[in-house]
Amino acid sequence: MTRSLLPLSWYRAFEASARHKSFTVAAEELNITQSAVSQQIKAMEARVGRELFLRLPRGLSLTQEGRRLLPNISDALQRLERLSDSFDPAPRTRDVTVKASVSVLDLLIIPNLQDFTDSHPDLRIRMLSRVWSDDFNRDEADIQVRFGPIAVAGRDARLLGPHDRVIVCAPAVCPARPEDVFQGPLVQTAGVTDTWQDEYRLWTSKGMALPPLGDRQTSCDNFSAAVRLAQLGMGAAILPRVIAQPILRTGEIVEIRAPRRNMREGLFLSCHADRSSPAFEFAEWLVGIADGNAAP
Repeated sequence: MTRSLLPLSWYRAFEASARHKSFTVAAEELNITQSAVSQQIKAMEARVGRELFLRLPRGLSLTQEGRRLLPNISDALQRLERLSDSFDPAPRTRDVTVKASVSVLDLLIIPNLQDFTDSHPDLRIRMLSRVWSDDFNRDEADIQVRFGPIAVAGRDARLLGPHDRVIVCAPAVCPARPEDVFQGPLVQTAGVTDTWQDEYRLWTSKGMALPPLGDRQTSCDNFSAAVRLAQLGMGAAILPRVIAQPILRTGEIVEIRAPRRNMREGLFLSCHADRSSPAFEFAEWLVGIADGNAAP
């Protein structure tokens, strides 16, 4: 006997809830009640015999089974949408889906996005924020920007601008001597290979006499938070120049003179789109923004 298909509304509720990590926001998008979304998810979980979401005090998190299902469901819904579009003779807004870390969206894309949308009024930009490498899925977005080694980004990825690092802090707490930075509070971005211990060893290898490395460190998991901490005078931060340079130009943070070096990791862009597509246009625009930002 053929097993009956799950209702399409369940799949839509699941995909929207997973994307927004909230039943409430998913309900607003689908124009139904939060209770209806919650009931559909519960019914779907009962049918598949697995818990798909972890209900947290502040939002949702996908279980391992939910993570496994999401790419397939997202792809199926996108295929259905494209099929529906093929029957619609009316002109439609074209979509470009961009997946990147919160830092890349916040510091690189969003501050410059108005110029692109003004010159491309027929495009609709859809941005998805991701943090870790396993949050990325090739089929879910036209463009992906990851921070990491080229091995993680993929051989077809392009480096976004030079990947040299800068050390920054608020002007009010800038040390009189660069080497004194190691005694003040420091900001460490978790998950990034470059650490303050590595920085200390580099400076020492250059023959610089340094004070002991202090232990006052604040940790965060993204460069946006590191920038904000530096702006507030809560510590010096190690950042990729490509995302730090625009803020340096405002004077809200200043660069501490340091031995020049590249970061072990960089920002890599992947675009799986034809050269005639709007996604390819967006990718080329973003490369130009990164190249401009990288110049001191």
